[in-house]
Amino acid sequence: MKLKLVKEFDGHAVGTVIEVEDAKSFSDVAEIYDEAAEKAEAVKAIKETKMADPVTVVTREVETTKEVMQEVKPAGNKQVRLESAGDLFQKALSGGMKQGITFASRIEQRAPVGMNETTSADGGYLVSHEIASSIYGRLFSGGKIYPKTTKIQVGPNYNGLKLPYLDIGTQTATSQPRLYRLAEGATKTPTKFAFGQHDLSLVKLIGLVPVTEELLQDKLTLEGYVFSQLKGQFAWRLDYDVLYGTAAGSGHIGILDASAAAFLTKPATHAATYTAVIVNQIIGGVSPQVRCGCEWYMSNSSWTTIVGQLGPGVTNLLVPIADPKAMTLQGYPVNVVDGMGAFGAGQVLFGNASEIVVIEKGGLQIDVSKEFYFDTDQVALRFVVRTAGAPVWAKYTALDNVAVAAFSTTT
Repeated sequence: MKLKLVKEFDGHAVGTVIEVEDAKSFSDVAEIYDEAAEKAEAVKAIKETKMADPVTVVTREVETTKEVMQEVKPAGNKQVRLESAGDLFQKALSGGMKQGITFASRIEQRAPVGMNETTSADGGYLVSHEIASSIYGRLFSGGKIYPKTTKIQVGPNYNGLKLPYLDIGTQTATSQPRLYRLAEGATKTPTKFAFGQHDLSLVKLIGLVPVTEELLQDKLTLEGYVFSQLKGQFAWRLDYDVLYGTAAGSGHIGILDASAAAFLTKPATHAATYTAVIVNQIIGGVSPQVRCGCEWYMSNSSWTTIVGQLGPGVTNLLVPIADPKAMTLQGYPVNVVDGMGAFGAGQVLFGNASEIVVIEKGGLQIDVSKEFYFDTDQVALRFVVRTAGAPVWAKYTALDNVAVAAFSTTT
Protein backbone atom coordinates (compact mmCIF):
# COMPACT_ATOMS: atom_id res chain seq x y z
CA MET A 1 0.00 0.00 0.00
CA LYS A 2 1.26 3.48 -0.91
CA LEU A 3 1.44 6.18 1.77
CA LYS A 4 2.50 9.80 1.54
CA LEU A 5 4.39 11.26 4.50
CA VAL A 6 2.85 14.29 6.12
CA LYS A 7 5.67 14.50 8.70
CA GLU A 8 9.40 13.75 8.56
CA PHE A 9 10.04 10.09 9.39
CA ASP A 10 13.22 8.11 9.63
CA GLY A 11 15.19 10.57 7.52
CA HIS A 12 12.47 10.88 4.82
CA ALA A 13 11.14 14.37 3.99
CA VAL A 14 7.47 15.42 4.00
CA GLY A 15 5.72 14.39 0.77
CA THR A 16 7.76 11.26 0.24
CA VAL A 17 5.74 8.33 -1.10
CA ILE A 18 6.56 5.00 0.56
CA GLU A 19 5.24 1.45 0.24
CA VAL A 20 4.22 -0.37 3.44
CA GLU A 21 2.26 -3.48 4.38
CA ASP A 22 0.66 -2.17 7.58
CA ALA A 23 -0.83 1.34 7.25
CA LYS A 24 -1.89 1.52 10.88
CA SER A 25 1.69 1.84 12.09
CA PHE A 26 2.10 5.03 10.04
CA SER A 27 -1.29 6.67 10.76
CA ASP A 28 0.34 9.54 12.68
CA VAL A 29 2.90 10.46 10.03
CA ALA A 30 1.38 9.47 6.66
CA GLU A 31 -1.85 9.39 4.65
CA ILE A 32 -3.10 6.98 1.99
CA TYR A 33 -1.78 7.79 -1.45
CA ASP A 34 -4.15 6.03 -3.88
CA GLU A 35 -5.06 6.76 -7.52
CA ALA A 36 -7.57 9.47 -6.61
CA ALA A 37 -5.02 11.30 -4.48
CA GLU A 38 -2.49 11.07 -7.27
CA LYS A 39 -4.91 12.64 -9.77
CA ALA A 40 -5.83 15.40 -7.34
CA GLU A 41 -2.16 16.15 -6.89
CA ALA A 42 -1.67 16.36 -10.66
CA VAL A 43 -4.55 18.84 -11.00
CA LYS A 44 -3.10 20.96 -8.21
CA ALA A 45 0.29 20.95 -9.89
CA ILE A 46 -1.27 22.15 -13.17
CA LYS A 47 -2.98 25.04 -11.42
CA GLU A 48 0.20 26.06 -9.66
CA THR A 49 2.18 25.86 -12.90
CA LYS A 50 -0.45 27.98 -14.67
CA MET A 51 0.53 30.98 -12.62
CA ALA A 52 4.16 30.64 -13.70
CA ASP A 53 3.95 29.27 -17.25
CA PRO A 54 0.53 29.67 -18.99
CA VAL A 55 1.78 28.21 -22.29
CA THR A 56 2.83 24.95 -20.66
CA VAL A 57 -0.49 24.71 -18.85
CA VAL A 58 -2.58 25.24 -22.00
CA THR A 59 -0.56 22.57 -23.81
CA ARG A 60 -1.00 20.17 -20.92
CA GLU A 61 -4.75 20.87 -20.71
CA VAL A 62 -5.28 20.28 -24.46
CA GLU A 63 -3.36 17.01 -24.29
CA THR A 64 -5.34 15.89 -21.25
CA THR A 65 -8.64 16.82 -22.96
CA LYS A 66 -7.69 14.82 -26.05
CA GLU A 67 -6.82 11.79 -23.93
CA VAL A 68 -10.15 11.96 -22.09
CA MET A 69 -12.26 12.59 -25.23
CA GLN A 70 -10.66 9.66 -27.04
CA GLU A 71 -12.10 7.40 -24.37
CA VAL A 72 -15.71 8.58 -25.13
CA LYS A 73 -17.36 6.03 -27.41
CA PRO A 74 -20.93 5.87 -28.77
CA ALA A 75 -23.28 2.89 -28.60
CA GLY A 76 -21.96 1.60 -31.94
CA ASN A 77 -18.53 0.33 -32.82
CA LYS A 78 -17.19 3.51 -34.42
CA GLN A 79 -15.39 6.10 -32.37
CA VAL A 80 -16.45 9.76 -32.26
CA ARG A 81 -13.49 12.10 -32.12
CA LEU A 82 -14.07 15.29 -30.09
CA GLU A 83 -11.50 17.99 -29.54
CA SER A 84 -13.25 19.88 -26.73
CA ALA A 85 -16.53 20.39 -24.91
CA GLY A 86 -17.37 23.14 -27.39
CA ASP A 87 -16.82 20.70 -30.23
CA LEU A 88 -19.23 18.30 -28.50
CA PHE A 89 -21.98 20.94 -28.37
CA GLN A 90 -21.48 22.05 -31.99
CA LYS A 91 -21.61 18.48 -33.30
CA ALA A 92 -24.69 17.77 -31.23
CA LEU A 93 -26.61 20.74 -32.64
CA SER A 94 -25.54 20.11 -36.23
CA GLY A 95 -26.30 16.40 -36.11
CA GLY A 96 -22.60 15.57 -36.48
CA MET A 97 -22.71 12.77 -33.91
CA LYS A 98 -24.13 10.28 -36.38
CA GLN A 99 -23.00 7.30 -34.33
CA GLY A 100 -24.21 8.56 -30.98
CA ILE A 101 -27.15 10.49 -29.53
CA THR A 102 -28.10 13.38 -31.79
CA PHE A 103 -29.54 16.32 -29.84
CA ALA A 104 -30.64 18.06 -33.05
CA SER A 105 -33.20 15.35 -33.73
CA ARG A 106 -34.95 16.28 -30.47
CA ILE A 107 -35.08 20.02 -31.10
CA GLU A 108 -38.19 21.03 -33.07
CA GLN A 109 -38.52 24.42 -34.66
CA ARG A 110 -42.08 25.70 -34.37
CA ALA A 111 -43.91 28.88 -35.18
CA PRO A 112 -46.12 30.44 -32.51
CA VAL A 113 -49.66 29.07 -32.62
CA GLY A 114 -51.28 31.76 -30.47
CA MET A 115 -51.20 35.53 -30.05
CA ASN A 116 -47.85 36.98 -31.10
CA GLU A 117 -46.18 40.08 -32.51
CA THR A 118 -45.39 38.58 -35.93
CA THR A 119 -48.99 38.50 -37.14
CA SER A 120 -50.60 41.92 -36.92
CA ALA A 121 -54.13 40.69 -36.27
CA ASP A 122 -52.91 38.34 -33.52
CA GLY A 123 -51.31 41.08 -31.42
CA GLY A 124 -48.79 42.83 -33.64
CA TYR A 125 -51.05 45.86 -33.94
CA LEU A 126 -50.75 46.40 -30.19
CA VAL A 127 -47.00 47.00 -30.09
CA SER A 128 -45.96 48.06 -33.61
CA HIS A 129 -45.77 51.75 -32.71
CA GLU A 130 -46.09 53.75 -29.52
CA ILE A 131 -49.51 55.27 -30.20
CA ALA A 132 -51.92 54.19 -27.49
CA SER A 133 -51.17 53.46 -23.85
CA SER A 134 -54.37 51.49 -23.27
CA ILE A 135 -56.71 49.15 -25.08
CA TYR A 136 -60.15 50.51 -25.82
CA GLY A 137 -63.55 48.89 -25.90
CA ARG A 138 -65.29 45.91 -24.39
CA LEU A 139 -66.69 43.48 -26.90
CA PHE A 140 -68.61 41.49 -24.31
CA SER A 141 -70.16 42.84 -21.14
CA GLY A 142 -70.89 40.82 -18.03
CA GLY A 143 -73.65 38.24 -17.79
CA LYS A 144 -77.25 39.42 -17.45
CA ILE A 145 -79.25 36.31 -16.59
CA TYR A 146 -76.68 33.70 -15.47
CA PRO A 147 -75.58 35.66 -12.35
CA LYS A 148 -79.21 35.81 -11.19
CA THR A 149 -79.72 32.04 -11.29
CA THR A 150 -79.62 29.88 -8.15
CA LYS A 151 -76.20 28.21 -7.80
CA ILE A 152 -75.46 24.81 -6.27
CA GLN A 153 -71.92 23.49 -5.86
CA VAL A 154 -71.35 19.83 -6.77
CA GLY A 155 -69.32 17.99 -4.15
CA PRO A 156 -66.17 15.91 -4.65
CA ASN A 157 -66.40 12.55 -6.44
CA TYR A 158 -69.51 13.66 -8.36
CA ASN A 159 -69.88 14.91 -11.93
CA GLY A 160 -73.57 15.81 -11.85
CA LEU A 161 -76.69 16.20 -9.76
CA LYS A 162 -80.25 14.91 -9.70
CA LEU A 163 -82.43 17.97 -9.32
CA PRO A 164 -86.04 17.38 -8.24
CA TYR A 165 -88.77 19.98 -8.72
CA LEU A 166 -92.41 20.25 -7.68
CA ASP A 167 -94.75 19.21 -10.49
CA ILE A 168 -98.19 20.63 -9.65
CA GLY A 169 -99.97 20.31 -13.00
CA THR A 170 -103.05 22.26 -11.91
CA GLN A 171 -103.78 24.47 -8.93
CA THR A 172 -107.27 23.83 -7.55
CA ALA A 173 -108.81 23.11 -4.18
CA THR A 174 -108.41 19.40 -4.80
CA SER A 175 -104.86 19.48 -6.18
CA GLN A 176 -102.03 17.68 -4.44
CA PRO A 177 -100.79 18.48 -1.89
CA ARG A 178 -104.35 18.75 -0.64
CA LEU A 179 -105.58 20.28 2.61
CA TYR A 180 -108.66 19.06 4.47
CA ARG A 181 -111.01 20.54 7.06
CA LEU A 182 -111.93 18.06 9.73
CA ALA A 183 -114.56 17.77 12.40
CA GLU A 184 -113.58 17.06 15.98
CA GLY A 185 -112.24 13.54 16.31
CA ALA A 186 -112.38 12.87 12.56
CA THR A 187 -109.75 10.81 10.79
CA LYS A 188 -107.12 12.74 8.90
CA THR A 189 -106.65 12.05 5.19
CA PRO A 190 -103.05 11.79 3.94
CA THR A 191 -101.80 13.82 1.00
CA LYS A 192 -98.65 13.73 -1.10
CA PHE A 193 -96.45 15.75 -3.40
CA ALA A 194 -95.77 15.07 -7.07
CA PHE A 195 -92.24 15.66 -8.26
CA GLY A 196 -90.32 15.76 -11.50
CA GLN A 197 -86.57 15.40 -11.81
CA HIS A 198 -83.67 16.70 -13.91
CA ASP A 199 -80.59 14.49 -14.09
CA LEU A 200 -77.86 17.02 -14.88
CA SER A 201 -74.28 16.20 -15.88
CA LEU A 202 -71.53 18.82 -15.73
CA VAL A 203 -70.16 19.94 -19.09
CA LYS A 204 -66.80 21.70 -19.42
CA LEU A 205 -66.49 25.06 -21.15
CA ILE A 206 -62.87 25.99 -21.84
CA GLY A 207 -60.79 28.76 -23.39
CA LEU A 208 -57.06 28.37 -24.19
CA VAL A 209 -55.08 31.42 -25.30
CA PRO A 210 -51.35 31.05 -26.10
CA VAL A 211 -49.48 34.38 -26.02
CA THR A 212 -45.77 34.94 -26.67
CA GLU A 213 -43.69 36.21 -23.77
CA GLU A 214 -42.50 39.09 -25.94
CA LEU A 215 -46.06 40.31 -26.43
CA LEU A 216 -46.82 40.10 -22.72
CA GLN A 217 -43.57 41.95 -21.92
CA ASP A 218 -44.04 44.65 -24.55
CA LYS A 219 -47.71 45.26 -23.87
CA LEU A 220 -47.99 45.25 -20.10
CA THR A 221 -51.77 45.73 -20.08
CA LEU A 222 -52.45 42.77 -22.38
CA GLU A 223 -52.58 40.05 -19.74
CA GLY A 224 -55.20 41.87 -17.68
CA TYR A 225 -57.11 42.68 -20.85
CA VAL A 226 -57.11 39.03 -21.96
CA PHE A 227 -58.34 38.00 -18.52
CA SER A 228 -61.20 40.49 -18.53
CA GLN A 229 -62.22 39.69 -22.10
CA LEU A 230 -62.24 35.94 -21.56
CA LYS A 231 -64.28 36.37 -18.41
CA GLY A 232 -66.71 38.48 -20.42
CA GLN A 233 -66.86 35.82 -23.12
CA PHE A 234 -67.63 33.18 -20.52
CA ALA A 235 -70.42 35.38 -19.14
CA TRP A 236 -71.83 35.79 -22.65
CA ARG A 237 -71.71 32.06 -23.37
CA LEU A 238 -73.24 31.04 -20.04
CA ASP A 239 -76.08 33.52 -20.62
CA TYR A 240 -76.60 31.91 -24.01
CA ASP A 241 -76.63 28.41 -22.50
CA VAL A 242 -79.21 29.41 -19.88
CA LEU A 243 -81.42 30.75 -22.68
CA TYR A 244 -80.85 28.35 -25.58
CA GLY A 245 -78.69 25.50 -24.33
CA THR A 246 -79.39 21.80 -24.70
CA ALA A 247 -78.59 19.21 -22.04
CA ALA A 248 -76.53 17.11 -24.45
CA GLY A 249 -74.47 20.00 -25.82
CA SER A 250 -73.93 22.39 -22.92
CA GLY A 251 -75.39 20.64 -19.89
CA HIS A 252 -78.06 23.35 -19.67
CA ILE A 253 -81.75 23.05 -20.45
CA GLY A 254 -82.25 26.51 -21.95
CA ILE A 255 -85.51 28.19 -21.03
CA LEU A 256 -86.12 29.11 -24.70
CA ASP A 257 -85.22 25.64 -25.98
CA ALA A 258 -88.01 23.21 -26.88
CA SER A 259 -86.97 20.87 -24.05
CA ALA A 260 -88.05 23.52 -21.51
CA ALA A 261 -91.65 23.72 -22.77
CA ALA A 262 -92.95 22.50 -19.41
CA PHE A 263 -91.38 25.53 -17.68
CA LEU A 264 -92.35 28.32 -20.10
CA THR A 265 -95.69 29.88 -21.03
CA LYS A 266 -96.57 31.65 -24.29
CA PRO A 267 -99.74 33.61 -23.49
CA ALA A 268 -99.35 36.20 -26.28
CA THR A 269 -98.73 36.11 -30.01
CA HIS A 270 -95.84 38.16 -31.32
CA ALA A 271 -96.86 41.17 -33.36
CA ALA A 272 -94.71 43.55 -35.38
CA THR A 273 -96.11 46.34 -33.25
CA TYR A 274 -96.26 45.69 -29.52
CA THR A 275 -99.25 46.93 -27.55
CA ALA A 276 -99.95 47.31 -23.85
CA VAL A 277 -102.18 44.25 -24.13
CA ILE A 278 -99.29 42.07 -25.39
CA VAL A 279 -96.99 43.32 -22.62
CA ASN A 280 -99.59 42.62 -19.95
CA GLN A 281 -100.34 39.18 -21.36
CA ILE A 282 -96.66 38.26 -21.17
CA ILE A 283 -96.51 39.48 -17.56
CA GLY A 284 -99.66 37.51 -16.77
CA GLY A 285 -97.97 34.33 -17.97
CA VAL A 286 -95.73 34.32 -14.89
CA SER A 287 -97.00 32.78 -11.68
CA PRO A 288 -97.93 35.45 -9.09
CA GLN A 289 -95.88 33.58 -6.47
CA VAL A 290 -92.61 34.34 -8.27
CA ARG A 291 -93.52 37.54 -10.08
CA CYS A 292 -91.78 39.68 -7.48
CA GLY A 293 -88.20 39.61 -8.73
CA CYS A 294 -89.07 39.18 -12.39
CA GLU A 295 -87.18 41.03 -15.10
CA TRP A 296 -87.28 41.39 -18.89
CA TYR A 297 -84.58 39.92 -21.16
CA MET A 298 -84.34 40.95 -24.80
CA SER A 299 -81.91 41.98 -27.53
CA ASN A 300 -80.91 45.55 -28.31
CA SER A 301 -83.08 45.60 -31.44
CA SER A 302 -86.10 44.33 -29.50
CA TRP A 303 -85.72 47.01 -26.84
CA THR A 304 -85.27 49.89 -29.26
CA THR A 305 -88.28 48.70 -31.26
CA ILE A 306 -90.51 48.46 -28.19
CA VAL A 307 -89.38 51.88 -26.95
CA GLY A 308 -90.27 53.29 -30.35
CA GLN A 309 -93.76 51.79 -30.03
CA LEU A 310 -94.52 52.23 -26.32
CA GLY A 311 -92.02 54.84 -25.12
CA PRO A 312 -92.29 58.58 -24.34
CA GLY A 313 -94.07 60.68 -26.96
CA VAL A 314 -95.77 57.67 -28.52
CA THR A 315 -98.62 56.86 -26.14
CA ASN A 316 -100.98 59.21 -24.37
CA LEU A 317 -99.95 57.97 -20.94
CA LEU A 318 -98.44 60.16 -18.24
CA VAL A 319 -96.02 57.34 -17.49
CA PRO A 320 -94.79 55.50 -20.62
CA ILE A 321 -95.02 51.72 -20.73
CA ALA A 322 -91.43 51.53 -21.99
CA ASP A 323 -89.13 53.91 -20.13
CA PRO A 324 -85.69 54.16 -21.79
CA LYS A 325 -84.22 56.23 -18.92
CA ALA A 326 -85.25 53.91 -16.12
CA MET A 327 -84.80 50.85 -18.40
CA THR A 328 -88.19 49.45 -17.41
CA LEU A 329 -91.11 47.91 -19.29
CA GLN A 330 -94.41 48.22 -17.43
CA GLY A 331 -92.38 48.89 -14.29
CA TYR A 332 -90.15 45.77 -14.46
CA PRO A 333 -86.38 46.08 -15.12
CA VAL A 334 -85.15 45.46 -18.67
CA ASN A 335 -81.88 43.61 -19.42
CA VAL A 336 -80.45 44.04 -22.90
CA VAL A 337 -78.79 40.68 -23.65
CA ASP A 338 -76.20 40.62 -26.42
CA GLY A 339 -76.84 36.96 -27.19
CA MET A 340 -80.57 37.16 -27.93
CA GLY A 341 -81.99 37.31 -31.44
CA ALA A 342 -83.69 40.06 -33.42
CA PHE A 343 -87.13 41.33 -32.48
CA GLY A 344 -89.45 38.44 -33.17
CA ALA A 345 -91.41 35.51 -31.76
CA GLY A 346 -89.92 34.11 -28.57
CA GLN A 347 -87.19 36.76 -28.35
CA VAL A 348 -88.70 38.88 -25.55
CA LEU A 349 -88.52 36.94 -22.29
CA PHE A 350 -90.06 37.83 -18.92
CA GLY A 351 -89.40 35.82 -15.79
CA ASN A 352 -87.66 35.14 -12.48
CA ALA A 353 -84.11 33.91 -13.09
CA SER A 354 -83.77 32.56 -9.55
CA GLU A 355 -86.10 29.73 -10.63
CA ILE A 356 -83.28 28.38 -12.80
CA VAL A 357 -80.86 26.21 -10.83
CA VAL A 358 -77.27 26.00 -12.05
CA ILE A 359 -74.79 23.44 -10.72
CA GLU A 360 -71.10 24.30 -10.71
CA LYS A 361 -67.90 22.64 -9.60
CA GLY A 362 -65.38 25.13 -8.30
CA GLY A 363 -66.50 28.11 -10.38
CA LEU A 364 -64.26 29.63 -13.04
CA GLN A 365 -60.76 28.16 -12.86
CA ILE A 366 -57.89 30.19 -14.30
CA ASP A 367 -54.46 28.63 -14.96
CA VAL A 368 -51.28 30.07 -16.46
CA SER A 369 -48.57 27.78 -17.82
CA LYS A 370 -45.64 27.86 -20.22
CA GLU A 371 -44.84 24.14 -20.19
CA PHE A 372 -46.71 23.08 -23.34
CA TYR A 373 -45.38 26.01 -25.39
CA PHE A 374 -41.96 26.18 -23.72
CA ASP A 375 -40.04 25.66 -26.99
CA THR A 376 -41.73 28.70 -28.58
CA ASP A 377 -41.55 31.01 -25.53
CA GLN A 378 -45.30 31.25 -25.15
CA VAL A 379 -47.54 31.43 -22.13
CA ALA A 380 -50.85 29.56 -22.20
CA LEU A 381 -53.79 31.15 -20.39
CA ARG A 382 -56.45 28.53 -19.68
CA PHE A 383 -59.97 29.25 -18.42
CA VAL A 384 -62.22 26.35 -17.45
CA VAL A 385 -65.71 26.19 -15.98
CA ARG A 386 -67.94 23.13 -15.50
CA THR A 387 -71.65 23.83 -15.30
CA ALA A 388 -75.12 22.47 -15.98
CA GLY A 389 -78.56 23.87 -15.24
CA ALA A 390 -82.30 23.70 -15.67
CA PRO A 391 -85.51 25.57 -14.72
CA VAL A 392 -87.32 24.16 -11.68
CA TRP A 393 -90.66 26.01 -11.53
CA ALA A 394 -92.94 23.84 -13.65
CA LYS A 395 -95.83 25.28 -15.61
CA TYR A 396 -99.29 24.71 -14.13
CA THR A 397 -102.85 25.83 -14.73
CA ALA A 398 -104.24 28.16 -12.11
CA LEU A 399 -107.83 28.27 -10.91
CA ASP A 400 -108.65 30.97 -13.45
CA ASN A 401 -107.74 28.44 -16.17
CA VAL A 402 -104.62 30.39 -17.19
CA ALA A 403 -101.31 28.55 -17.53
CA VAL A 404 -98.49 30.18 -15.58
CA ALA A 405 -94.78 29.41 -15.01
CA ALA A 406 -91.66 31.23 -13.89
CA PHE A 407 -90.98 32.46 -17.45
CA SER A 408 -93.18 33.83 -20.20
CA THR A 409 -92.72 34.87 -23.85
CA THR A 410 -94.62 35.10 -27.14
CA THR A 411 -95.41 32.48 -29.73
